[in-house]
Amino acid sequence: MSWNWIPQLFYDCIARIIPGCTALCATWLVALGPLGAKRMLQNSRESGYFSFGSIVLLILASYLVGIVLGEVGQRTFKSIPRKCSNKQDGESGKCQDDDAAEAKYCKHCLKVHGELCKSGGRRLTLQGNVLPPTHVMRSHLRYLVPADVARLLKLRAEMRFCEVLILSFTALAIANLWFLFASPGIGRAALGLCFPVAAILLWARRNRIHEHFVTGTCLAWLFQYSAGKLPYCAAPKANPRDTDPEEA
Repeated sequence: MSWNWIPQLFYDCIARIIPGCTALCATWLVALGPLGAKRMLQNSRESGYFSFGSIVLLILASYLVGIVLGEVGQRTFKSIPRKCSNKQDGESGKCQDDDAAEAKYCKHCLKVHGELCKSGGRRLTLQGNVLPPTHVMRSHLRYLVPADVARLLKLRAEMRFCEVLILSFTALAIANLWFLFASPGIGRAALGLCFPVAAILLWARRNRIHEHFVTGTCLAWLFQYSAGKLPYCAAPKANPRDTDPEEA
């Protein structure tokens, strides 16, 4: 029996169903208000809101909302300028988008890995120090180290989780302002404070996960490349002078 579907199931739960359900519940909370939601929960046993059919419908709706908001979030946050930094280098700067940040992270990984290879008496030979795109790296790693790819898949799912909630919390914070002006109250004011704070924290978390995701992919691929495990490259010699007479 094959269990290859389990990582994908976890991805769907973390990246789509859970954030989609959270977005729907938060929407319900904003629409009814804290007091209205409390009264509805108190009457839930008599109303049958938590029947088996309702739960299945909620899961399907959450999955659909997670897919739609995940796609919108992926296209939105990929082009938002943000700051990225390499703590090891002390470098920091404004990256125009995720692609620029990814290129910077990969450059740093290549530098660190090259120094490690040099200190161990091995030579990292990449023509022009050009790395393939990270999605190509993950395709290679999927056949070589599936366990590492499963860990990277979880990081990617968490990043999609953050993107879905950032979008939903931002939209709900704006909608809650209208309700707050229409019917002021402590509950509405608390929602108006919680949604922006949560969106800001999730934005910081999303960017940090993106850095870990890219650097983890790049370092795992470079390790396999240096070990000569990729089908189109050979392992570097421990002593390059033994095979290069011009350097002798």
